[in-house]
Amino acid sequence: MRLENTTAGAGLCRRPQKPGFGRPVGRCVPGGTASAGCLSGGRGWSGCRGFTLVEVLVAGALGVLVTGILMGLVVQVAKEQRRGVVDACLQNEADILEEKVVRLFREMSASETVILNNPVTTGSPLYRQAVMARGGMPTWPRQQLTYDPAALTLKYDPNRTVSADEVTWFPRPGVASLIKLRNMYFFTSVKLDGASDSSALNVYLEFDDDGWAGRKNPNGTAKRSQVTRHFTVKMRNY
Repeated sequence: MRLENTTAGAGLCRRPQKPGFGRPVGRCVPGGTASAGCLSGGRGWSGCRGFTLVEVLVAGALGVLVTGILMGLVVQVAKEQRRGVVDACLQNEADILEEKVVRLFREMSASETVILNNPVTTGSPLYRQAVMARGGMPTWPRQQLTYDPAALTLKYDPNRTVSADEVTWFPRPGVASLIKLRNMYFFTSVKLDGASDSSALNVYLEFDDDGWAGRKNPNGTAKRSQVTRHFTVKMRNY
């Protein structure tokens, strides 16, 4: 079918075609021209028609794809931020506890032999408990530092002769559910002649996040973020 133009007064009248899918319906425009806009009967001017179903579907699919990519990036950034926070917490807790242990043992007297108790296993040179003093009894009471592998706690007793005076060094308030002191033990150093040197005490600390950072092993199981510290403390020689 085609359009026929007729002139009526000063205007140009386009005789409408039958409405069809995706084609404009003609109308009379006073003072118009045959080539103006969509009145030419063609499809060159996209503003004269709506979106087709295919166009809507393609645009929707692209929108979903872009949204999915953006959401994936947001989730990945959130995971990395959480892991960074957990790693920082691990380092912070390790620093705090190491400083407290070092300060304690440096104040102890090497002349008062350190007593190590609670071996990790029977016959092991590694111990869970250290007993020491700043000086001779009774002026200076025996102090004690004990790690409990079942409760994952570290407790300090400033005076073994006094009951109920223990102080929990770890976990600190607010970190019990996040950072764990997974392992800790003490062992003495060895002199050049092979003899034990109790004036230089070695300490091992092992912290982890109990899987809170969300890291995974290759088999899909939870992977703990871990921080270890191994240091030697030299006691006073008087």
